[in-house]
Amino acid sequence: MPPALIPRHDTVALAAAISRAEVTAEAVVTDALNTAQSLQAGNILCAVAADAARTAAHAADRRVGQGGDLPPLLGVPFVVKDNIDCPGSPTSCANAALAANMPTRTAPVIRRLLDAGAILLGKANLHELASGVTGLYPSAPERTILNPHDPTRMAGGSSAGNAAAIAGGIVPFGIGTDTGGSLRIPAACCGVTGFRPSCHVPSGSVRYNREGIFPVSPRHDTPGPMARSVRDIIVLDRVLCGRAPAPMPPARLPRRIGLPTVFWKDADPAMALPAERVARALERQGSTLVSADMPDLMALNQRVSPVINVHDPVQAVPAYFAENGHDGPTLAQIYASIQDPCAKALFAASLQPHDRAAYDRAITHDGPALTMMIAHFMDRHGLDVLLYPTLVLPPWRVGVPMPDTVQVGTARTSLFAAYIHNTTPVSSAGMPAITLPLPMQGGPPAGVELCARVGADDHLLATALTVEAAARAA
Repeated sequence: MPPALIPRHDTVALAAAISRAEVTAEAVVTDALNTAQSLQAGNILCAVAADAARTAAHAADRRVGQGGDLPPLLGVPFVVKDNIDCPGSPTSCANAALAANMPTRTAPVIRRLLDAGAILLGKANLHELASGVTGLYPSAPERTILNPHDPTRMAGGSSAGNAAAIAGGIVPFGIGTDTGGSLRIPAACCGVTGFRPSCHVPSGSVRYNREGIFPVSPRHDTPGPMARSVRDIIVLDRVLCGRAPAPMPPARLPRRIGLPTVFWKDADPAMALPAERVARALERQGSTLVSADMPDLMALNQRVSPVINVHDPVQAVPAYFAENGHDGPTLAQIYASIQDPCAKALFAASLQPHDRAAYDRAITHDGPALTMMIAHFMDRHGLDVLLYPTLVLPPWRVGVPMPDTVQVGTARTSLFAAYIHNTTPVSSAGMPAITLPLPMQGGPPAGVELCARVGADDHLLATALTVEAAARAA
């Protein structure tokens, strides 16, 4: 395996090559650092732990030389979104007021990866305060995050740097966060795979530990992996869950696949047609496609996601600083330092007086009703999974002015709302979802998303192995 190609391999292949001493961890890390340096102008990484990564690589190579059982990710470099607490690096969230926010802890999900032998290469850039979907900065274009998969298009958000680092060959995987689509939107834009695990707080079905994350909404925020393949996600999921390594599960062909009309009818053909090709390929293999609607889904979600996600930062941000044992900047100081218009607008809404009754209804009634609506839809039609385009609009072109509103179907909506159209409802419902990249075939980047019932993450990932093969052949 030539060193120059190492970052182009997936996590599973790279870990296997290191464990068999076919390549050294030192060579892997050196190549990753060189690639990061070559892409420095793309704002993909905001911090690089070069010395610490080299030291960890030397230790990994010594461990390989000693023989014996090896941890599953030994010597594999990765990056972490800069809203997750890591050793030796500020958690800045791409915000000036948080530039010196040095955590006193390491997020448990990061600790598990380090304990599994992975090497932290650095922190990945993001859409400011994890509150945007483009990775573009119209008022400060020098901050825009490059999309190596298609440099003419946005990298997405908010986990833009993670997706770009994988697409650009810096690392084979990264850890980001997802509140309403922040893993899956950039994964679809950058041609990689992104997984949001079950995160249903009311039932306790929360797959990953969520401590050490600068919050948007503790009810909806979850860390999650991004990688080059579904098999990578499965291996990483086991580590993040604290499970022992195990053989790859057999791929599952879904018996009945739901195609919710609400996620298809307003999608741009450039996004819908590639996803439809995947669905038809699965149909030829024996799956039954079921097209049906949930006409009240979007109206119900509107009473859940924006209400909770705007209200929660007022309490959650001060609590985050208290958990780290220090006083951070005030909400007003954070707001004053925001450069991105989208993040500024969302944070401004958090600082306004809130309708407590609407928030309480979202928590006690509308949120549970949303989860039940989708679950009943799946039960009524006997569905194994839902399948739909990850995005309803093509990734925005870099340099093209972003309007206040865009047309989605028969309605005009904000650009932010347009890009989270298909990702947020399942997030609000606490359900697991995974987006898979689709061949570009001369068109813009696109992804297909799969969603399963709350807690059915293993089922979803085994199904995604089959869908991934269909997507690659589509």
